[in-house]
Amino acid sequence: MSEQDSKFYVMFYPEMAHRFGSIARAIYLQNLIYWSDKGHREDGFIYKKKESIEKETTLTRYQQDSCRKYFEKKGILEIKLLKANGAPTLHYRVKTES
Repeated sequence: MSEQDSKFYVMFYPEMAHRFGSIARAIYLQNLIYWSDKGHREDGFIYKKKESIEKETTLTRYQQDSCRKYFEKKGILEIKLLKANGAPTLHYRVKTES
């Protein structure tokens, strides 16, 4: 395995899959949690393109949409459509328990 291949490992916690009812949901949320503290916005939102998430997780855009809607409905994920590099881009903020 090359060094480049090792850059795309995703940590997986089975208990999250049990809690949220699917491996795809667990991987999706864990990916956003990973990136949550790497953004530069004061409001805590980050942006990730669907292509980037797919490259990092192998989740298709349709799987991502399903996961996003699930977590948004559950109040776990906040979504805003804002500009990033001049283009409308989904921004995400994972709600953490206080």
